[in-house]
Amino acid sequence: MPAVSLKEGFPIPAPANPHRYPRARMTARILLLALAALILFQLFGNLLPTLIRKDLTADEQQEIRHLRVTSDTPGPERVRLITDNTEALEYRIRAIESAQHDIILSTFCFMEHASGKDLSAALLHAADRGVQVRILVDGYHGTHYFFRNHYADALASHPNVTIRLYNRPSPGKPWRWNYRMHDKYLIIDDQIFLLGGRNTEDRFLGKDCSWDQPVYDLDFLVYNSTARRDGSLADLQEYFASVWDLSTNRSHPVGSDDADIRAAREELTVRYRNLSTKFPGAFSETDWEEATVPSGKVTLLHGDPRPRNKTPFVESAVLSLMSRGTQATRTSPYVILDRRMREQLTEACKDTQICLILNSPQTGNNPLGSADFLKNRPKVLQTGVTTYELHTRPIHAKSVVIDDRISIVGSLNYDIRSTYQDTELMLVVDSEPVNRQLRAQIGALEDRSVRTDPDGTETEGSRLVRGELDRIHRFGYRVLGLFDGLLRNLY
Repeated sequence: MPAVSLKEGFPIPAPANPHRYPRARMTARILLLALAALILFQLFGNLLPTLIRKDLTADEQQEIRHLRVTSDTPGPERVRLITDNTEALEYRIRAIESAQHDIILSTFCFMEHASGKDLSAALLHAADRGVQVRILVDGYHGTHYFFRNHYADALASHPNVTIRLYNRPSPGKPWRWNYRMHDKYLIIDDQIFLLGGRNTEDRFLGKDCSWDQPVYDLDFLVYNSTARRDGSLADLQEYFASVWDLSTNRSHPVGSDDADIRAAREELTVRYRNLSTKFPGAFSETDWEEATVPSGKVTLLHGDPRPRNKTPFVESAVLSLMSRGTQATRTSPYVILDRRMREQLTEACKDTQICLILNSPQTGNNPLGSADFLKNRPKVLQTGVTTYELHTRPIHAKSVVIDDRISIVGSLNYDIRSTYQDTELMLVVDSEPVNRQLRAQIGALEDRSVRTDPDGTETEGSRLVRGELDRIHRFGYRVLGLFDGLLRNLY
């Protein structure tokens, strides 16, 4: 019988037995410990490999010392510098329309935007006429975006299209998560390729950027005017083959031909018919000789394509070329340097006047990168460089102009991730006309920037519309700066 309160006349519950549910409590503790262990495994497995810094091998050091990027005679490859986003999309469609046998598209991300649909429509039509199409997308972005739309399924279901993801993330292998394929290029047959910094999305291609601010970027279009196979086009094809065949890649599954895929294919077919109105010039025969200018030597720089820590070969080669000139200007969306990179830059600045153009914290679209630069700006200036912080339309271009002959464009950001972790490509062009065009573009950027000399003196550009950091941004950058030592390898 339960105890009864004499005062109230109600039963008094017996005290709870602390040992009544020992098994349930033990199970809960085990589950919590397992969850904590899993989180730690994923966290440290993801972060720790990024702290490793490889050195250049002896062979790589010798290759950089003997790197020759100029020629006294015109080479077989002609070049066009593409600076406009709409022109960049149009020339991609022109190139795809000219394809006879093979198309290769390698891209960091492939978004389901207007530009992505336009290119998908052109690629699908090329496949319909018998062209073999291979598409390679970075595994992280491909898993989150490209694999999850029916337009990719419509392409993958075509017998002449093959799609693969580079290093698709695996939950059981977090140590491979941070190795991305950052390359961006399009190869047409044995004749044409485009290479630069543009991702396949509306911020970089076309004029339909309604969801975000368009950014400034660059491409090289290279036309092989002869039958010779010893130029940068052959090197790029060989590089692609080495990436395409990696065992860590995953193929896009070819699903059933359901209603959604059929609807996407029909939409792309209709979209292709409308492209002739949108880009009429892309559907007439292109005179590639007239569209390009002569060049001397064209050199492709690339590193290890495998998803693992890399030696800083591409970065070191670019900096070596900069140090050979009397003046060099480099553009990068942000600048994140470790101690070794700062030391190399300091050495290069001894004999070369080096300028860096980057987004200001007010306009940059990478908060972590902006926070890092605000915190480490004094260390960057101590190397001897002059910085230009752009305060208008953000840049995404990764380029270098050296004296009056050498121009470099590609995917290499001036940061730790690009130097040691991701696949990166830079194309070196020996051409005075291309150099003049790129220098003019860079001069326009400098006019809209705040210049800071190595001694800290600031000078505003002649056409600058400068905005000050508001309290929210200042506070946010200060908070992000607290975690800078751990996160700067991941930006």
